Amino acid sequence: MSVVKLHKRSVLYVALLSAMQSIPASSAVLEEVMVTAQKREQNLQDVGISVTAFSGDQMEALGFTNTTDIVSQTPSLQLYEFSPTLTVYNLRGVSQNSFGDSLEAPVAVYVDNAYVSSMGALNGQLFDTERVEVLRGPQGTLYGRNATAGLIHYISKAPTEEFEGRVSGTVGNYDLVEVEGVVSGPLSDSVLGRLAVKYTEQDGYLEWERSENANGDLQVHDDIRDAYGKNAIGVKSALQFNLTEKTDVILRVNYSKDDDVPSGAYVRSEAAPDPITGLGYYVDKNDEPFKFNADQEGAFDRELLSTTIELKHSINDSVEFMSITNYMDMDKTYIEDTEGLASGFPAAVFDTFYVDGNGQPVTVQSFFPDQPAGADLPVFVFGTDQEFQQISQEFRLSGGDEKLNWQAGLYYLDIDTDNSQTVQGLAAWWTGGPSVGFQPSSIATSTWEVETESWSVFGQFDYQLTDALMLTMGLRWTEDEKTNDFYSRYETKDGEVLLEEVDFGVVPVGPVCYSASVDTRCPGDVADKDAKYDYSDWAGKAQLDWVIDDDSLTYFAVSKGVKGGNWSTPSFPDSINIGGTDRLFHEEETLYSYEIGAKFTLADGLARFNTAVFYYDYKDYQAFSLINFVQNISNNDARVTGAEFELFLTPWEGWDFALGGSFLDSEVDGIETPTGLFIDTELPQAPEYSFNGLARYEFDFMSGSLSTQIDFNYSSEQWLEVTNAPLDKEDSYAVFNARLTYTSQNEDWKLSGWIKNLGDEEYRIYALDVAGAPQPFVNDVYASPRTYGLTATYNF
Repeated sequence: MSVVKLHKRSVLYVALLSAMQSIPASSAVLEEVMVTAQKREQNLQDVGISVTAFSGDQMEALGFTNTTDIVSQTPSLQLYEFSPTLTVYNLRGVSQNSFGDSLEAPVAVYVDNAYVSSMGALNGQLFDTERVEVLRGPQGTLYGRNATAGLIHYISKAPTEEFEGRVSGTVGNYDLVEVEGVVSGPLSDSVLGRLAVKYTEQDGYLEWERSENANGDLQVHDDIRDAYGKNAIGVKSALQFNLTEKTDVILRVNYSKDDDVPSGAYVRSEAAPDPITGLGYYVDKNDEPFKFNADQEGAFDRELLSTTIELKHSINDSVEFMSITNYMDMDKTYIEDTEGLASGFPAAVFDTFYVDGNGQPVTVQSFFPDQPAGADLPVFVFGTDQEFQQISQEFRLSGGDEKLNWQAGLYYLDIDTDNSQTVQGLAAWWTGGPSVGFQPSSIATSTWEVETESWSVFGQFDYQLTDALMLTMGLRWTEDEKTNDFYSRYETKDGEVLLEEVDFGVVPVGPVCYSASVDTRCPGDVADKDAKYDYSDWAGKAQLDWVIDDDSLTYFAVSKGVKGGNWSTPSFPDSINIGGTDRLFHEEETLYSYEIGAKFTLADGLARFNTAVFYYDYKDYQAFSLINFVQNISNNDARVTGAEFELFLTPWEGWDFALGGSFLDSEVDGIETPTGLFIDTELPQAPEYSFNGLARYEFDFMSGSLSTQIDFNYSSEQWLEVTNAPLDKEDSYAVFNARLTYTSQNEDWKLSGWIKNLGDEEYRIYALDVAGAPQPFVNDVYASPRTYGLTATYNF
């Protein structure tokens, strides 16, 4: 497979519908950029899809070290994230903002042709990557699973026929240390191998401060580590077997581990609910976005293993067979201090709140034996655990000639995810009845197992109607079967389940069981028909391409993307009982897309301009909000109108310029507010304007070359939640990055100095409106402040 090639004098960046690329100093035309956006190798300018592609060298030049870094230079792509435990991509305003571990996103992510269904597996180290392709708009025909908004495809480097290797090391502020090593080459006449390892360690940028409790005393617990650090190791291995002249097999085994990473912290601000809507607004906004208080240290642990076997066989000169088999296994644990401060509730305050069956006080010290009298008690400690396994299998036939190219295949997916979600502290305190001796609960726990089995059949063809016109038609039929076994309850410190509540009879706090069969853990439980979900639907596209001349392409596409239903994952059984279990399930969503695009190569290949205009008719969009502290997902119709452009110029030897832009206008119908009102809102992470670009100059210097580069990303104001609460509005911001790189004459080594977020811009990437709490607040997460460092690389 050919890839994007870079000349040492140019590292080119294409911001939107094209890819970054380069021009040798002696060339007057752009080199071809090859992608596999339609699962066959094509020149990017010949593909009637809105695509951004980054090669491995280009990502290195831009300083991308994490899988989410591509967001900064991909127009219409936004990020919503409070921790690596769950990553939400937003493409053209389409996303899935709930934090349930069993949910799938409408922006599908693929790694080496294999779908990654868990949003907890999307944030990780980026290394030894051949390229990344971002496809905008529904891609349901060829890629299928949940590619409603589009997809992101990470493609690892393949073993090489000649021995090669590299080592690199990085040091930076916040005690950053990063080391990477790669070796690749032949193991025998018919076997090639490749091994890459990367280790990253860094202190957190969110600083913990010891603070006073409600009594005016300093917190008594030990120091808490600064949050949002890194401690990760990743391994990529590949074996390529050239079995015959017509048959190749490549085996990839990827492993990663995040070990006790300081995480799970927020910048907390005081808030209040609007009396009419119940939506939050700031009362006293925290003016220190990189400091936090907490009485519980957050942590993140994850271990991920993925194995992919890809077999390719040429049946004859015009027909090829491909099989892609993937197995993925992930164990993940996460904990946070949700209320974002030292609780300020000394233990002594609660000494007489609870009595036993004989009317005698039950002291808090007996409830929390590790807490001394007068100690600060936690209010809202939130944790999740996930055990996740996935198996996928795709069989595909493809072929073609000068007039017709076609593909057809079968796809199977099996997902099994076991999850738990817990709340500890004062938020989980209820008094139990006689069944537990009037003991208070210490924890609210929800556990659920979601099993998904899906199969689909698909096909697509491109037919050359005339020399200038090509027709594309595609269709996929999908059958899904999902089951959910859900159990939510309050438990005492001894693990006893509260079956009744005597002090607050208005609110039932008995356990909630929700499954397709009767669950004996809940008295009087009945089977829930919605806990088993069967779904079938079609996705497809019809497109007409018009090749005006060798340098111009226009296209018109009508597409349908689909995403199946699922269940929300609340933590509190009393909140579930208030809303009713019928609210747990949400239906499938459907997106109809209408897009017109054009791609132009100008000035004898020294410039490219690409543009697209689209309209989305979104049926039953799965909108996330908090209602009575339940993670509520409702189905609401929505619309998006948008336009995108990209301009790339290489006017003089050694100079590269790029500019990309996105324009979005969105509306969502009938979002429910905490007070029961229904309002029309805008989609989250859908700024009206966003721009990104790059300027780079490279010149001869000391028998090698020196390059200077600055890139930027700008977003206008946007909403961070679909409820559009006043505290959700994020102001416009601009982020600049700078890089200076010296490369030796034979390119065997290079040294780079870099600064990210040059202007130390403060902007949020997450907000959660908790203004309905007894002590109202909002949780914010800010993107990383200014970071800088040095990277040295040696190739051999």
